[in-house]
Amino acid sequence: HKTLQIFTWMFHFWGLIRHSITNVSSPLCWGTCINLAALGVYYYLRKEAPIPSLVWMPLVCMMAFIIFFMVGFGAVAWTVTAELLPASVRGRIYPFIVAFSWICNFGFGYSFTHIQDWLGSFTAFWAFSGLSLIGAIFIWLLVPETKNRTSEEIASFFYSEPSPPPSNVTSVIDIANIS
Repeated sequence: HKTLQIFTWMFHFWGLIRHSITNVSSPLCWGTCINLAALGVYYYLRKEAPIPSLVWMPLVCMMAFIIFFMVGFGAVAWTVTAELLPASVRGRIYPFIVAFSWICNFGFGYSFTHIQDWLGSFTAFWAFSGLSLIGAIFIWLLVPETKNRTSEEIASFFYSEPSPPPSNVTSVIDIANIS
């Protein structure tokens, strides 16, 4: 398991060197979403009647899900943190980010069986596919591009000053003089 984690992180970092963060992470997150949706379809169809011709599907989808998750969502906490945070605070923030990631993983794993018991296997897979879809859209739309950008350019994405509202009032003194 740890060997797979190391391999997937190396693969993710290698992909980031060659491509952008959204070009690497987003398709992998879509792969997670699609595999979970396919598992939901399989279990929905299997609810009606056994499907002997598709007995291989859960194994293949689960293996693909693990690979897509480990290289996509599983590595995002490490890669995004390394790309977005300044080096001066990175070492102090990493433990909190990793802890939050593992708490979320525990929560998802723990809640899956309850959703499965309450609403059925297919619903559980579709619910988690929907969460993966939200995550993929979030990464695609809101995670800033970092390839070929300096730390200052990345920081300006987060710390840009909002433009002041148009007004003829320029100071507190001007507000006091308004009649």
